[in-house]
Amino acid sequence: MTQWELVFGMLAEWQLEILVTITVLIAGSLLYLDRPAVYPGIPLMGAGKGWFGYRQAVNKYRVNGREMVREYSKTNKPFQVITDTTTKIFLPAEYTEEVKGIKELSFGKGLSIELFGGYRGFEAVAALGDDESNIIQTVSRLKITTSLKYLTDEISDEASAALQEQLGDNIQEWQEASVKPIVRNLNARLSARVFVGPELCRNKAWLDVSTSYAAQCGVAAFKLQAWPRVLQWPVSLFLPECRVLRRMAADARRILAPIASNRSDKPVDPKHRGGDTILWIQEAVSKAKMSHKYSVADFQLGLSLAAIHTTTELLTNALFDIVTTGPELIDELRREIIQVFNGEGGIASYNEEEVFTKERLYKLRLLDSTLKETQRLRMSRLGGMPRVATAPITFKSGLAIPAGAFTHVLLTAHMDPSIYWSPETYDPRRFLRLRSQPGQDKNWQMVTTSPHHLAFGYGEHACPGRFLAAAQVKIALVRLLMEYDWRFDGGRPESLDVGGGMNWANPNAKVSFRKRKAEVAF
Repeated sequence: MTQWELVFGMLAEWQLEILVTITVLIAGSLLYLDRPAVYPGIPLMGAGKGWFGYRQAVNKYRVNGREMVREYSKTNKPFQVITDTTTKIFLPAEYTEEVKGIKELSFGKGLSIELFGGYRGFEAVAALGDDESNIIQTVSRLKITTSLKYLTDEISDEASAALQEQLGDNIQEWQEASVKPIVRNLNARLSARVFVGPELCRNKAWLDVSTSYAAQCGVAAFKLQAWPRVLQWPVSLFLPECRVLRRMAADARRILAPIASNRSDKPVDPKHRGGDTILWIQEAVSKAKMSHKYSVADFQLGLSLAAIHTTTELLTNALFDIVTTGPELIDELRREIIQVFNGEGGIASYNEEEVFTKERLYKLRLLDSTLKETQRLRMSRLGGMPRVATAPITFKSGLAIPAGAFTHVLLTAHMDPSIYWSPETYDPRRFLRLRSQPGQDKNWQMVTTSPHHLAFGYGEHACPGRFLAAAQVKIALVRLLMEYDWRFDGGRPESLDVGGGMNWANPNAKVSFRKRKAEVAF
């Protein structure tokens, strides 16, 4: 028997042992690589020891994350929780001002971790959170916000058309429908009017993909989060939810490609004074030399991802709050709208082109207060100001975190009785009263960010699209309240805990509505 024959014979005899050994080594390596980061000196909540203890912590967070964080926040000290995306450090509200000023805390990297920005199909997430180019932030701040005075009436016209199509224009009897799908479709139309213009804002293919992409992105991310971290990338290549997401992204590129090409060759219609977001993105991408990295469709989906879901949650919750508070609030809001648009300085007083001017939207003070109160009470996330450290950071308290650490600021300020009287109570006039105090008018507006109200974030990374979002939701609510009567049977619908610490307005809640004659001819 030769030496090789002897070796092969031994291998044949030991094949089971070899297979078991290889399996154990691979499994051990995967378990080792899947270990979550645990930061020394910071209390770790809800986790046992070892890999199985960590996986148990992830499952607890997916099922009961909101209660976990709410309970641990009572310590008023930093703590860490192993979540389905990464280990998160939750900081007490007193850290808000300090977090605001630290350049080494990145919003974009946090977004990419939460929603797999480096994976195929999730390119819109990467484009939205790209800290290097800041394309979407630049376009939002320097182009969209400065052009709002030309966009508001276009948004109003689109809201009128969308509501007529969805709810009808001659409904005298009470009808019943699920409110959230109505609001989602409405917001998709209004966002599309701004982002892709009149030629695409009623295009069914674009509306379907831009609306569905945001929801599918969340579904795909949630499914991926259930897998061990080390397996998430290869699993994403085969997971059905991720394949659907990639197909949606491809559809968006196919729809927008000829339009984007046309924009490059054709000047913008001067009658469309609001400008052109597609062209603005192309200009910003060219200036930043990022055309090789993302397509125009990636940025457009990123805009839709940021806008449609958040405004849908806000408008749905606001409608829930307003209607279930009672007819007195609805009547008061309608009187304010009538006074602003029909009273002194109203649209009946001037022969002018613009109706939803910045000044009139500013005068809707009760409506503004109502929306800000809904934001305060109905935050869908557990923490504000999500950030990832790009370098080691030591806070003034002595707390030290390494590069790569993910931080949140707790939202306890929203429920702080030293800031808000009776904070558990929905009070639509709360911010109206606060603004009425001497020197406080601008401090409590819906679009004003502060350490006491983190709905739009705070500091350098505060939501750059908040001025558009506020205008859009106000215009939509004006139309909804003036042109339709609303009622809920059975009180305010409960929010839906969707797991992973997320809380959404109930998509199945039914609302009754009927057409009414508006006192204002918009």
